[in-house]
Amino acid sequence: MHGEQCVRLFQPLRAAATIIGLTRAKAIVDKGEGKGRAGLDNAPATF
Repeated sequence: MHGEQCVRLFQPLRAAATIIGLTRAKAIVDKGEGKGRAGLDNAPATF
C-alpha cells in the first residue's frame, strides 16, 4: 500500500522514451505494536 508517492522530472520526456527505475529502501521505521511500519525509498530513474 502506498500512502504517498511522487515523481519529479527535471527535463521534458520524449514521446517514445523508455524509463528505467530502481527503488531502494533508505529507511524502515517500526511505528509500534499494531501500527505497522513506514518506509522511505529512493527511486532514481534514467531515460
